[in-house]
Amino acid sequence: MIQPVLFAGCEPEVAAGVDGRILAVGEGARSAAGRKARVVRLRGRAWPGLIDSHIHLEGLADRQDPAVDARRNRRLAAYKQSGLDQSP
Repeated sequence: MIQPVLFAGCEPEVAAGVDGRILAVGEGARSAAGRKARVVRLRGRAWPGLIDSHIHLEGLADRQDPAVDARRNRRLAAYKQSGLDQSP
């Protein structure tokens, strides 16, 4: 059986439904989660709904992607063949 989840022990407590959506935050979280909810114990502050989706751009330069490399090499070859890389 899939159950709601209660994130308890943190401030504020948070209840999440089976689909991951937030059901309630704070004082109403325990009742919204229900008596059969799975309890996950946390400490500290909760930031319900906040997603850390940041990236570091320098990490993208180090990626090895054959498709990207091939495309970049074709463009560089076409640029060199055009003669535009030559100073007048």
